[in-house]
Amino acid sequence: MKSLSQINLTTIVIVSIITLSTALLIGFRFDAIWAGGNGYQTHQSAYDVAETEYKRGETVSSGEEELIYLELGESSIWLDKNTEVKLIDGRAGHLRIDVIQGRVIVIGELEIQTRELITTVSGTTTLIHYSWLDELEITAIDGSTLVTAPQMSTIPLDNQITYQFDTLSPYFFETSGAFNPNNSEAAKFYDQILSGDVFLD
Repeated sequence: MKSLSQINLTTIVIVSIITLSTALLIGFRFDAIWAGGNGYQTHQSAYDVAETEYKRGETVSSGEEELIYLELGESSIWLDKNTEVKLIDGRAGHLRIDVIQGRVIVIGELEIQTRELITTVSGTTTLIHYSWLDELEITAIDGSTLVTAPQMSTIPLDNQITYQFDTLSPYFFETSGAFNPNNSEAAKFYDQILSGDVFLD
């Protein structure tokens, strides 16, 4: 039969383990340095031309005839019509959006998440997510663009070449030739953004 002191010692050990485990989980969640993280960083918001603020976790959608410009940190994000993006991460050096559907042009340093695929941009890249086809079309216009998928090596994209990826396993991809924005159904969108000839109210 256990003595009272043995029961108290066992209780203290169990409570200590639970407390330590809870503290570590909280530390991991907030990326605390003492829990092996990089330290908590505040998340930047994105802003459109009207200075409307979009915080992490919010979605931004364009309409049938709408063109939306977002600024996230030092990066620019242009949404073509019928496009929806979600702000995933606003920490400096970790900026990430999710392109739920539609067409974007990204200028700067940013990660684009599309289901399980991560596109890392440092330069200018256009991306189209055909959500109903489970396909992703990516063209690195200039700079560096990398695509990472689960259980695949990181793929560096050649500039001015259009790549098509499946967004579902096994994540097949192929190239579809040189990028020619003039032959695109979004030729006007590309011309406005890439030429800098765009005026927003």
